[in-house]
Amino acid sequence: DLRRHFRSEYLGKLSRKQPCLSRKSTLRVFEIVLMGNDNQKRLDWPLAKIVETITGKDGEIRVVRLKTANGELVRPVQRIYQLEINSPIEQKITKENRQENFDPLDITKVTLLLSVIKVIKGE
Repeated sequence: DLRRHFRSEYLGKLSRKQPCLSRKSTLRVFEIVLMGNDNQKRLDWPLAKIVETITGKDGEIRVVRLKTANGELVRPVQRIYQLEINSPIEQKITKENRQENFDPLDITKVTLLLSVIKVIKGE
């Protein structure tokens, strides 16, 4: 079961805190994120895809519109948590760097993320 595997292998290993300022500036449309909820354990937080970012008067992203399995929601960025891995297309890793810093867990993370993205897109 992909959902069980994703939650047990990946979500439990995410860092607990993410700096607010750096997180707000890097949120992007189509990014897959976790929706934080005080009434649920972190492992049970739902996944969502950012559909739109909404900026405040100061130009900072304050709110995001999310697509979930149950529809669309609007949430403040303080309750949105980015996954710690990016799409392999976005990562610009040289061959030398990849060989020196090879980590088999990274390949597992990328494979798992791609599977999750396919499930969310309905492929």
